[in-house]
Amino acid sequence: MTGEKTFYDLVKFAGYDLIIIEGKAHRPSHVHIDREGVSFLDAEDLIGLDPRQLQQRLKEKHGPQTESICVGIAGEKLVRYAAITSGERTVSRGGMGMVMGSKNLKAVSINVPIRKQTPFDKTKFDHLVKHQISILRDHPRRKNMNNIGTPYLTAVMGELGILPSKNFQEGSIQNIDEISGDAFYKLKKSKAGCYQCMTRCGVCVMLRKDL
Repeated sequence: MTGEKTFYDLVKFAGYDLIIIEGKAHRPSHVHIDREGVSFLDAEDLIGLDPRQLQQRLKEKHGPQTESICVGIAGEKLVRYAAITSGERTVSRGGMGMVMGSKNLKAVSINVPIRKQTPFDKTKFDHLVKHQISILRDHPRRKNMNNIGTPYLTAVMGELGILPSKNFQEGSIQNIDEISGDAFYKLKKSKAGCYQCMTRCGVCVMLRKDL
């Protein structure tokens, strides 16, 4: 499996390398990109929706292939550690959701036909891709990331004192073994990964609390 296409993949397929949004809207707004171009739309009807509800609403509004980045209620209320959500992934560090909220920007969505991307020098590009794959295929770290997932790095970073904790004020935590790679591996149900990534370091777990 190669992973599902995300908002970021579709932006690239649409021909955009970078999107910069400056200033602040006078009222809650959302930006939508489609084959007609870029539209700035009212988002009053989206206020109060959490990211899952919002992304579903945008698919209903713009088409089932629509992907988006958005903020939930925390971003609207300018909570300093609010995240930006896209699918099941988040931009969780640094309060980026608050930045979107401060612009009165509820979401950026995209629904465009997939355009084939052709490298400038396809022969050289293909050679480099094959070379990279040959290096990664048997690399111990990639194997651990593929098998255990990103929690594999938790204990290592804790030992080095560079595990971000308390909003980067400290570099380690107590009882780190409770969130280690081994702990998550016991709960692992399946893998997940980014589009076209061979490592697939995402870990899907199922937690159940009996009441």
